[in-house]
Amino acid sequence: MAYQITVRVFQTNSNAFFRCVEQSVFSSGTWTSTSDTYVLNMTGSGTSGSLRLEADTGERIIAVFGVHNYKRWCDIVTALTPADSGTKLLPEWYVEGTDRGKVKWSQLAEYSVTSTAPRARKYSIKYVVADGNNLVANLTIGWSVLIYLALSITHRFSRATLESNRFVNVINK
Repeated sequence: MAYQITVRVFQTNSNAFFRCVEQSVFSSGTWTSTSDTYVLNMTGSGTSGSLRLEADTGERIIAVFGVHNYKRWCDIVTALTPADSGTKLLPEWYVEGTDRGKVKWSQLAEYSVTSTAPRARKYSIKYVVADGNNLVANLTIGWSVLIYLALSITHRFSRATLESNRFVNVINK
């Protein structure tokens, strides 16, 4: 039974622009793309594909989408080195007993991770059509709400400190 996974990429923060630099397939499948939509066609269950994205800031991730035992699954790997490619990493999800092998068996309909290096950023995958043969997943790249709040508080604190120092300097003159 054939499967199709349509992946839509959403970038919610303008401080980095991610572009797809590699599309890979584990076996028996192909990718096609138009703009920020990528379509993985697979001849059956038991395979997957990955999108490797790189930002103009140097950040790199791999997002993996697949079907195992007739159910969808997904994963995201962040903080990649330039040598890490989808072609190199994708077979790791098919090594039983490894963390990546377990991810495939978990058959998640959504997954998110917040990276801290090289920048704090939240990445998430959510299958918005999670059952059947024509699946749809959203890959979202953006700020973590907690990171955003922490940065806002830090910015406000720094601004308040700056204003206090100006006030003290005026009094001392």
